[in-house]
Parts: sequence; C-alpha cells; structure tokens
Amino acid sequence: PWAHFLCDEPAHRSNTSVCLTLDLEEAGVKKLQKLLEAEGVAYDIGSYRSAPPGLRIWCGATVEESDLRALTAWLAWAYETVKSGA
Repeated sequence: PWAHFLCDEPAHRSNTSVCLTLDLEEAGVKKLQKLLEAEGVAYDIGSYRSAPPGLRIWCGATVEESDLRALTAWLAWAYETVKSGA
C-alpha cells in the first residue's frame, strides 16, 4: 500500500480526522493535493503544518460513506498520476 496511517498505534487513531502519509516526497504530496483541488475533488486536504507531509481527511458524521469511497478512487488516480510523472 502507498498510503499509511500517520499514527502507528491503531488504538490512538482518530476515526473522524484521518491523517495519512504517502509513499511520495513532499513535492509529490503537494502535487497530489493540487491535482485533487483542480479536479474539484478535495480542498484543504493537506496535513497540518506541524505534521509530516500527507493528507488529512474529515470522516465525521457529516460525511457519507459513498463520498469516502469515491474519494479513495480519486486518491488512487492522483497517486498514480504523480508517480508516473504526468
């Protein structure tokens, strides 16, 4: 897998504010974020400034499961786009 929970300890992970790291350099993560924003898929999805480069995804009660499923497909697309150098 190319996406990993920021927190290694499952018992300490948030199920509402999910933070992920990616198998990309910081520039690649920023490019992925910009791709998602350009496609109108996700805004302000970047990790907090004090955290390692990655993604921060709100998964609280106001988010539909179908939207998260759709987002995961977009994340995979963006990751593959960045990895391929396109």
